[in-house]
Amino acid sequence: MKIAVFGGSFNPVHYGHLALAELVQQKLDYDIVIFVPTNKSPLKEAPGGASPEDRLDMLMAALSGNPHFIVDDCEIRRGDLSYTIDTLTDIEYRYQSEHKLALIIGDDHLASFHRWKTPELIAQRAELLVASRNYAQIAEFPYPYRAIENPQWFVSSSQIRDRIAKGADWTHLVPPQVAAIIKDRGLYTNRENSKGGNLSSTLITLIEDTARSWLPSGRFLHSRNVAVLSAQLCRRFHIDERAGYLAGIAHDMCKHLGAERINTLARLDGQPVGPVEAQKPELMHGR
Repeated sequence: MKIAVFGGSFNPVHYGHLALAELVQQKLDYDIVIFVPTNKSPLKEAPGGASPEDRLDMLMAALSGNPHFIVDDCEIRRGDLSYTIDTLTDIEYRYQSEHKLALIIGDDHLASFHRWKTPELIAQRAELLVASRNYAQIAEFPYPYRAIENPQWFVSSSQIRDRIAKGADWTHLVPPQVAAIIKDRGLYTNRENSKGGNLSSTLITLIEDTARSWLPSGRFLHSRNVAVLSAQLCRRFHIDERAGYLAGIAHDMCKHLGAERINTLARLDGQPVGPVEAQKPELMHGR
């Protein structure tokens, strides 16, 4: 299996990222592209507005349904600073590819590559695939690399953040499901996310974080999509959007707790347990 690793802040992920990954996967014949969102870059100060969890959720939403794209949250789980050599080592161990890994970087990184942790080891362990971002050629780059013959995509995460902050049009630059998360969470703006109603953002954040910790990533993504759709429907019919969002994000949060715990929690509402539920307690996860 041939694997290309695509690291970055993805703050937010946009169509340019997806087009580049698709080009690498299809034209350069890679089986999968692993997207690795950074936790905190040692060389780049992350702008505010989106947490690592926000960026991870946007990536998962954008890549959902493509069997050749994988999101790996190893750098976020490690915490602290993110170093590429550590990530390559981790991915080599866990994915056991019989081929040398590839690392996708932009040509804007070539000038600072010598400042990365163990750059010579990175160049040995992975084939460098360099995408053009309209930067001047670096004449003295000392390591071998393969240039990706990609078209120029005139879109960047910083441009999207700037457009959102200024109130300019930006939704055409990201997948609809990413736009929904940005709007729903009020990312990259200076204003509080406004859904209306009396439910506090603190409560919603608490429930959402609990659901994220209790659920597998695929199930949590499903719950996020349900929550966004629920809020949209509530807005359409002039119902409390926060309540709709909360119902959506929480509807499956007990699904993977196990039959015994689900049974115990379900009986707390004082409602009788039917014969079918008694035989299959997992059906009560939504009570």
